[in-house]
Amino acid sequence: MAGLLAVFWSSPESVRAQEDFFQKGLLLARESRFEEALDAFSRAIESRPDHAEAYNNRGAVHHYRKDYANAVEDYTRAIQLRPDSADFYNNRGASWLQRGAWEKAQSDFEKALDLGPGFAEAHKNLGMVLYLRSDYDGAAREYTRALELRPRAAEIFNNRGAAHYQKGSYFNALKDYTRAVELSPSLAEAYKNRGIVWFRMGHVEKAVEDFGLALQHDPFFADAYKNRGMAWYHAGRYNEALNDYIEALRLDPESPEVNNQLAWMLSVCPDPKYRNGSKALDLARKAVGLSESLATLDTLAAAHAEFGDFMAAAEIQEKVVALANGSRPEEHRRYLQRLEAYKDRRPWRSRPGAEKAHSYPASGVVTASRANIRSDPSIASEILAKLGRGETAALLWKEGEWYLIEINPGRWAYAHESVISSGPAAPSAGAAELGRFFVVGVDLARVREHASTDSAIIHRLRRGERVLSPQTMTDWHQVVLPDGRTGWVHKGLFIKNQ
Repeated sequence: MAGLLAVFWSSPESVRAQEDFFQKGLLLARESRFEEALDAFSRAIESRPDHAEAYNNRGAVHHYRKDYANAVEDYTRAIQLRPDSADFYNNRGASWLQRGAWEKAQSDFEKALDLGPGFAEAHKNLGMVLYLRSDYDGAAREYTRALELRPRAAEIFNNRGAAHYQKGSYFNALKDYTRAVELSPSLAEAYKNRGIVWFRMGHVEKAVEDFGLALQHDPFFADAYKNRGMAWYHAGRYNEALNDYIEALRLDPESPEVNNQLAWMLSVCPDPKYRNGSKALDLARKAVGLSESLATLDTLAAAHAEFGDFMAAAEIQEKVVALANGSRPEEHRRYLQRLEAYKDRRPWRSRPGAEKAHSYPASGVVTASRANIRSDPSIASEILAKLGRGETAALLWKEGEWYLIEINPGRWAYAHESVISSGPAAPSAGAAELGRFFVVGVDLARVREHASTDSAIIHRLRRGERVLSPQTMTDWHQVVLPDGRTGWVHKGLFIKNQ
């Protein structure tokens, strides 16, 4: 989730000669000359103690200087003078939120909305405080209301995507993050967040691509380096993972997550040339000092084991197991497995992909006479494509009764479970075999790495060549090449289905 709460500079209702200091304060604040602005607003208040706007704007200066206690005090005085101002309540809520007073912040945002029901910023801010209070349904609801008022606000789509992600609705999270980058192509946070969703769904290549896009737009984005490092590690690309973790640590040396993840890799990597028990122990201790948690204690135990201190490793891991009683069964089982390893004087080794919790991506085959491929997971949504019995598609994920499939690079659609199944279909009378053959109908057909004319050319097929297509998207066929590789060819380059 991205974006600081906005605090608005209010304009005076009218300009009077005696308000020169107030006008000067506005000008100085807009130029970020905050010390001088504070003095100007204070002088305006001295000359007119009932000047609510001067208190409000001096509160805004305090807020931007991170002096939230004085900001709250000034906003409170402004509210006392003008209790009907939605802006004042919204601004004070922003400062309460920065102070960690979530309940007071929520109360102020709700009061702002009572006074101004069409106040998009207050809906957004209320969504943020509900998110921080783990009310993800409420957060999504408020972000939706904000988007009804500001339908092209990329930041709000990004924030709602975070709420959907926390709810476990990866479909909606992907859609919101994608809409965010469509509206604001340089919004690095949304690319990073979408990459996290892809990673959780098991699509490491897509995750790496999105983390890379985030870094193109923000080369100093430590969290994107950290997450790409995690994806590289999962893919077994240890050198790339190490480089990204080191860069993330350089950019954000006090991040407990970065210290922890690098320590984990140096402790448990299956390739011995990337393990370093002494360095791992230093990083793990720092991570625990910054934020003691299940994750950091688990890593500290692994680092002690790699260093050869199995007694300390087992002692810390016993604490991890005790703290993990409420975690998911598979997580608790892994904590116990590590404890047994340390008791047996064995360091832990993490093999990427060995603990995969789901079976996606997977191959799907149409089992009905016709499968409607839709724009949303709903039978009322637009039909984007139609597939016949026996045609195949790559299944990216399943949520409820719907599969997510990719019909073009960066364009996803949905198929209901009643018309498509995961894995090979049993042969039936009249059903086509899994995969179909196509014949090249042009002199030279370029085979591309991905289903896009911008993708790299990896092979060329000549007129009359016959190739197997195991998967079809809207305008592209995936083909199997003679050397076993797969690529993509535009449908218009073939004669017909053979």
